[in-house]
Amino acid sequence: MKMTSRTTELALERAQRYMGFTESDLEKLREVYPLIADDLRPMAEDFYDFFSQEEGAREIFKNQEEIDNLKVILVQWAVELFNDERNLDYQTRRMQIGRVHVERGVGTHLIIGAMGLLRRYLLRRIREKVSEDRREDVALALARAMDVELILMTESYQVGLQIRELDETTRRWKTILDQAPVVVYSYDRNGVVRYWNSEAEKIFGIRRQEAVGLPLGSLILDGEEEVKFRGILETVFSGKPSGSIKSLYRTGSGDIRKMITAHSPVKGIGGIQEGYAFCLDVTEMENIRDRFAQQEKMAALGTLAAGLAHEVGNPLSSISAICQLVQKKGDDGRLKERMETVREALGRIDETVRRVLDFARSRDEIEAVDVGNEVQNVLKLVKLNRRLRNVEIEADFESNLPLVRSTRTGFHQVVLNLLLNAVDSILDSKGVGKVNVSARRVGNGVEVSVEDTGKGFEEETLRRACEPFFSTKPEGTGLGLAVSYGIVERSGGRLNLENRRSGGGRVRFWLPAI
Repeated sequence: MKMTSRTTELALERAQRYMGFTESDLEKLREVYPLIADDLRPMAEDFYDFFSQEEGAREIFKNQEEIDNLKVILVQWAVELFNDERNLDYQTRRMQIGRVHVERGVGTHLIIGAMGLLRRYLLRRIREKVSEDRREDVALALARAMDVELILMTESYQVGLQIRELDETTRRWKTILDQAPVVVYSYDRNGVVRYWNSEAEKIFGIRRQEAVGLPLGSLILDGEEEVKFRGILETVFSGKPSGSIKSLYRTGSGDIRKMITAHSPVKGIGGIQEGYAFCLDVTEMENIRDRFAQQEKMAALGTLAAGLAHEVGNPLSSISAICQLVQKKGDDGRLKERMETVREALGRIDETVRRVLDFARSRDEIEAVDVGNEVQNVLKLVKLNRRLRNVEIEADFESNLPLVRSTRTGFHQVVLNLLLNAVDSILDSKGVGKVNVSARRVGNGVEVSVEDTGKGFEEETLRRACEPFFSTKPEGTGLGLAVSYGIVERSGGRLNLENRRSGGGRVRFWLPAI
């Protein structure tokens, strides 16, 4: 006999050895089977007629069609009892009976009672139909066989109970994880997703059936985060938790979410089976913190700007007037040329002072702004710029967008600033590229997005782009995005920068609907 699992086979061997059942006993049962074969069907009829009336069994065996099917199964069981080779296949079929009893809710007292009824019935038939000189030997062989059956059934019943309890525990924990207000996912040692809870579906916009079976790296990780995850895999599958880690995840729509993630190993038979990640989304919390910090900077700069305009503006005007006077009255051509250079420098200083002063002022009243019309007006202006010959600009707006809270002047300034920055990014990198301006309804407002195929943002730029006087351009004042940020904030909106997965940068700002 070929063994497929020696460990499983031991259950039958142990039961037979304990009860003293031998090959000789099986031969005796085979010899008498023809004598009682015709009694097996009546036995099944009597058994279920009696058993279905017992308290406890009545609630389990209600359907007559099902009872008829069980009668057929009982006859087959008796045929196998008297005839079949005791091997692994036999044991598997017998132990399955115990597990089915667990699934049906049949208690052990009913199993033992049923085996007692069947034993008595078969022993009566043996005493009636087997010759006296063989009767006791056959009855003893049958008793041993029935005892082995009972041992296998009760053992498998206990295993079935354990499996059911394990399944219930697993379902309970999966329910808890699925309803948890944090992202939970699991992965194997290759980083392939094995579990994906409801919060993960919500945050990442990726359904469970789409996520499970895919490598985590290609699903929600980019660049450095994917490299970092490979190190986490080594840690987790060596049996150690990762501790709390700041992570950046990519959603299905390409957005970046900031999360605090803890990875833990889960042990099973044979070692670490999978790793579980628990992720707290802190994107909004950090954005709020950053906005508060930015507002404090803006307030401080506003105070500074008011003083600066007064203390610097007046002397600048005086100096400029003197230079102009020297140019008119003086005879020295070289001196006049130098005075013109001084006046140009003073003009740049005056422009910077006026732009700084914008932080201290909120001159325009909030009004209803038509996003589509205003963006189109800006695009008409930008396309007149000769620098855009190698830059393609596309616009994509949802229909029926609501009016938003802002000022026409401020909105115009924000869109123009973002478009020119996008063009500069392309010209500074490839020289040729595309800018896409889109607008769509998001929540109770409208989101405008400006994407480019340029060089994208460095990490420091993503952190500091909206800070006053921070610039990556040699000739830049560092006030363009800071002013735009202030305009959007004063309108009750928000502005964010990010890199596109396919390359280039994206700046989005959202304004509430009127």
